[in-house]
Amino acid sequence: MCVKVSLEVGDALEQLNATAARITNNVLTVQTMDQIIGAISNQLQAQQLQVQCEIKEQAQVTKA
Repeated sequence: MCVKVSLEVGDALEQLNATAARITNNVLTVQTMDQIIGAISNQLQAQQLQVQCEIKEQAQVTKA
């Protein structure tokens, strides 16, 4: 009986360890995705500012 309980505890610890590893990998994946999304967001904001500037310049040319 004690051997069986030890094996079950060992199995539970292995499962816990594997789960912890998956959680750690997911955290790194989420951090990477967050960095990618942040970079894309920054690029889109820069493009938006460029377009706004071009529209403003065109409006000034049209007024002149």
